[in-house]
Amino acid sequence: MNGYNLNGESWKCFKIFEEMKEKNIIPDEIEWNILIGAWSKSGMLHHCQYIVNQIPLNIQNKIRTQNALIDMWGKCGSIENAKNVFNLVVDRDTITYTAMSNNIFFH
Repeated sequence: MNGYNLNGESWKCFKIFEEMKEKNIIPDEIEWNILIGAWSKSGMLHHCQYIVNQIPLNIQNKIRTQNALIDMWGKCGSIENAKNVFNLVVDRDTITYTAMSNNIFFH
């Protein structure tokens, strides 16, 4: 999936994700983060909400995923959702602050 995402074919990530769901294959943290990145490139808020609703809480609570979600929400124009995730991050790191700062700066 990451190859598609890096080469501007993020829509293929969505297709693979749907195939995984059909086969009851559960994405791991890395795959979820790739999917978050792919959805953020779509810029479509409803796609972003769709993916977030499916991410297990134990994955949503990991800092890499939280950072990816902050970035995704910002790219989709939902600074409020980005702030909500930012406020949930317990141990903020440089990436957390950079992601949130970029959202504020670019919007």
